[in-house]
Amino acid sequence: RVLARPPNSHAGKLDRGTDNACMILIKFFSFYRNISASEFEDAIKKKLDSVGLGSCLKEAIRVPFFAPEKLPDIPSDLNDALIQALQVQFGCDKGRDGKSTSYIQDIETSLRSLFETHKDFLNDLAVSKDVSQKALLSQISPLLEELSESESINLFDPNKKTPPAPLKIKLVSIDIDAKSVHRVLQSCSEESASLSTFLSTIANTCEHSDTGLYTGEGFVTKTHVTVVHCNQMNQKVIHESFDAIVGQSVPINIKSFIWSEKVAALAVEVGTETEAEVKYTVPAPQNAFPHITVWHAKDANAVMSNQLPDMFERGRAERFDFSQPLKLRGTISFWDSNNNKHLRPGDEKRPTRDSKRSTDN
Repeated sequence: RVLARPPNSHAGKLDRGTDNACMILIKFFSFYRNISASEFEDAIKKKLDSVGLGSCLKEAIRVPFFAPEKLPDIPSDLNDALIQALQVQFGCDKGRDGKSTSYIQDIETSLRSLFETHKDFLNDLAVSKDVSQKALLSQISPLLEELSESESINLFDPNKKTPPAPLKIKLVSIDIDAKSVHRVLQSCSEESASLSTFLSTIANTCEHSDTGLYTGEGFVTKTHVTVVHCNQMNQKVIHESFDAIVGQSVPINIKSFIWSEKVAALAVEVGTETEAEVKYTVPAPQNAFPHITVWHAKDANAVMSNQLPDMFERGRAERFDFSQPLKLRGTISFWDSNNNKHLRPGDEKRPTRDSKRSTDN
């Protein structure tokens, strides 16, 4: 079916005009090496459960593909070519390919020729597109009817009010005033000659302004500690862990300053309790290296600061340790997928006016 598509007709660039279309399909097939259909289905269910969506999957939707109940043997020449292609892909996956581009191209050419030779045999193996579509629609339609009658989603009565969906959180952070962070940078430069040289270098085009902030490309103005990213924790657990403390103040201890030619950050220790009269426990940051990124080079990004401790151990970064931790405070915030900031758990329609910022570190 892929080779039947005219060149440049497929949005995913997988058609007859793709040079290595057959080997791409071999690679796709190899993704499921050593896993059965039932094991794959179980893995999907476990993944949905881990992000709080397990209840959404009652029964898997099954769409027929093969037409005969008992599949015939594949023609021997095609079978041998497919095995050869799978063996080459297995070697590539294990880093033992050792095959030249011309060799792989020969396999591609052979597969295309054999698929054309056995085209009628292969087409007879699969049900028609119409059969697959009818099977899909017959199973989806009842699910849509259930959704239309539920309180959370109503497709046929747009005037009926439904409870708002929980805020979808991309990131939980502790936001620290940039002036306080930049004052720490100033104190650093007064205590370490090498650090003073570094700060002078990155501030070559960034004069220290009357606002108390370093300005210019590379300096982070929305300074923060990342506590958890949505890739590290499902939405249900994020809300359970942070709804009670979002918007509250948390103490931060600055332990050291680590920098390389590409990125610089303050290593921090986050307080275990909020500073309110009624104190709440603050979950520990999920990152192995809790930090505040303060600067990165033009050809780098904030997320690279996670590598600084390892770079220091390998002699590719420098570190200045404070004799006594410097004390700052920050505010726990939610950030949505549009990088809008929220200070209340149900604040999905009233983001703060903070400008959007990078939330990848």
